[in-house]
Amino acid sequence: WIATFTGQLYHYDRKKLERFRGLPSDSDLLVRTVYEDRAGALWIGTNGSGAIRLFQGRSVAYTTRDGLRSDSVRQILEDQASGIWMATGSGLSRWDGHKIANYYIEDGLSYPSVRSLAIDRNGDIIAGTDSGLNRIHNLRIVSDPAFAQLNKEKIWAIHEDADGALWLGSRGGGLFRLKSGRLFRFTVRDGLLNDSIYQILELPKGKLWMSSPAGVFSIAMNELDNLADGKPGAIHAVPYGTPDGMESSHMNGGSQPAGCIASSGELWFPSIRGVIRIDPGVKDGAVTVAVA
Repeated sequence: WIATFTGQLYHYDRKKLERFRGLPSDSDLLVRTVYEDRAGALWIGTNGSGAIRLFQGRSVAYTTRDGLRSDSVRQILEDQASGIWMATGSGLSRWDGHKIANYYIEDGLSYPSVRSLAIDRNGDIIAGTDSGLNRIHNLRIVSDPAFAQLNKEKIWAIHEDADGALWLGSRGGGLFRLKSGRLFRFTVRDGLLNDSIYQILELPKGKLWMSSPAGVFSIAMNELDNLADGKPGAIHAVPYGTPDGMESSHMNGGSQPAGCIASSGELWFPSIRGVIRIDPGVKDGAVTVAVA
């Protein structure tokens, strides 16, 4: 599923790319994010028109009139109890199948503008805002001393690795690793391509792939871990941009997912000039970049 900045929604099945026209009032919607839940329902998050649930040929819209915190939806995520969480431009909302509950400043949310969501290994919801990171445990925002170190950061991307470390992409503040309560910041001075990270994806070969305003780049996780743990060594970012066939090196972010890993192992990222497909390949680390 591919949502464009002009609000259109496309479906690509490796054979053809076609405009999806199954939305109500299609021409009036500005689609920003798409999510399929475990029941097979398709959730569409929009900029200004709330969220739409498509299931078995029926569509239901959820807006502020139905209790949604804001009609600007930036990410949708299902929790272990089948609750649907929505990160919005003014708070966080959860649909339990019957009603919507909201989370805002008075409930402990660090900032109204929510940009990213993830579920950690304990089943907690991790919410990244434009001023800090929040933990939701048993449907309540709880204090996490380790998160307090990020109170001023715009957290736009969240990834948890197999060791339980959180990798956090920020808008302008670089990349963070939060492990066992210890926070480490990586910036361009350490070798990052850019200090704004829109998405973080991990491949089985031990690499983190990140998108930014300066292009896509990959870094070996052991290099990042060594630097964060005070061990000798340096990080080596491998960049991908216009020299590799992209029409623009400037990727897009602010809504999630700002990139994904396909079942084929290919990486997909949105850019300001179309969607980018990267095939890491299997021979000599060769990478093929295509613009769809």
